[in-house]
Amino acid sequence: MKAVTKEIRKFKFTETIHTIVLTLFILINLFCIETITAQIQTFPNSNQPPKARTLQELHQQQQVQAQRQNRQQMERLGSQPPPLQQQITFDYYDQQAIVKQRKEQELYHLINSINNETRPNTKISEESNSLFLIADTSSMTFKNHSQHYNTAYNEISDMLSGKKELSLKRTVFVIENAYHQNKLNYDRYSKQIDELVSVCKQILRKENLKTDNYIACHYAIQKLFSESFTYKNTAGKTISFKPFGYDFDDYMGNEDFTKMFVTKLLETKTGQCHSLPLLYLIVAEELNVNAYLGLAPNHSYVKFGNQYQSYNFETTNGTFVTDQWIVKSGYISSSAIKNQIYLAPLTKQQVIAECLVDLSAGLENYVGESDFTIKCASSALHYFPKSIRSMLTVHGFVVAHCANTAKKYNYPKEKDYYKYPELKKQFDNMVEFELQIEQTGYIKIPPEQYEQWQLTTNEEKQKQEHLKQLDKLQQSANEH
Repeated sequence: MKAVTKEIRKFKFTETIHTIVLTLFILINLFCIETITAQIQTFPNSNQPPKARTLQELHQQQQVQAQRQNRQQMERLGSQPPPLQQQITFDYYDQQAIVKQRKEQELYHLINSINNETRPNTKISEESNSLFLIADTSSMTFKNHSQHYNTAYNEISDMLSGKKELSLKRTVFVIENAYHQNKLNYDRYSKQIDELVSVCKQILRKENLKTDNYIACHYAIQKLFSESFTYKNTAGKTISFKPFGYDFDDYMGNEDFTKMFVTKLLETKTGQCHSLPLLYLIVAEELNVNAYLGLAPNHSYVKFGNQYQSYNFETTNGTFVTDQWIVKSGYISSSAIKNQIYLAPLTKQQVIAECLVDLSAGLENYVGESDFTIKCASSALHYFPKSIRSMLTVHGFVVAHCANTAKKYNYPKEKDYYKYPELKKQFDNMVEFELQIEQTGYIKIPPEQYEQWQLTTNEEKQKQEHLKQLDKLQQSANEH
């Protein structure tokens, strides 16, 4: 019995040892298999995905597998599968590099445009020299003009900062007065505005409309830009009123900068898309009704409305227009609308901030680019960060200085810019800044395209839209 027990014990011990050895053998084999599998999975050509450790990883693997199968199916059917994320990333950076290279070439040719060897055309060279003119701040001409401009800047700056009441009427005058070297008469200017306000009030009374009716006031103002009628002046004399119209001659003010002025508009009854909307807003301000400025490429117009209806009024021809017509210019991108550099209604503060660009442009017209340019643009951007005109003003300053630096080094080839660190740094900054401007959605509109677009307001479809909007306006104006 003892011997049997001893044998059983021996057997159990042997069995236990065998079991342990067998288990270790299995474990070792499993380890070897997993190690080999792991090594195989590290090869770049392996099609086997790693084992999922979580449900999220399993879901991701299933998505990858499904996408792979879809791509294979599309390829078998002869269709072009969508690009992979890696390919999209590569394409994005390739595209960015192409855009930057194109911009570098454009700006290189631009800053070399005043080089007579590059641009032999005398007229073009003169225009480019004017574009890239840097002010001589030590000259008496600069000192005399800048004195008036700094006075105007200080007054506008006080309005924007809250030290003085915001007044578009006063802002426009001090800007244009600075250009005329303080020779304009503010009393005369004010009387001309007051007369227009009086005319609007007579229209309201004549048509039995209330002066506290917001839409009715706009209805009256618009007659100044669209109809001929008679009214009585302060002396009781009947006067024939001719509506303000469009000045087709030098509408950009390239030959005569004062073509852009409201004071010129008041004297001649003709203006353009800069002065006409400003006059509308000034009259609205004096009537104490809200009106807003809308911007488009090289263009501005009037926006107003209530909780039921919004309107766009084109002051150059006295008609209503739609956002669709404005976008029809072809130079307003979806990014520009999203970033609100176009179509968005500008508040009075934003309009006055935008006027600082007009102020700096006046001094530039006399003496060229100076620190005053940057001071005005920077202040405008502080109160109106999305001002595309202010951004373009800064860009013009940067381009002018880069062009003059290139001239100092006798216009080297772009590939040799690295030899001139000053020029290289300015050029790189200029390229980067213009790329940032493009990201806002801004697209430069050629003058001929702008003119062609403006003519489309006379199309029959646009005329019908005007009549429809006018009917809505008249209904709202008659509501008491």
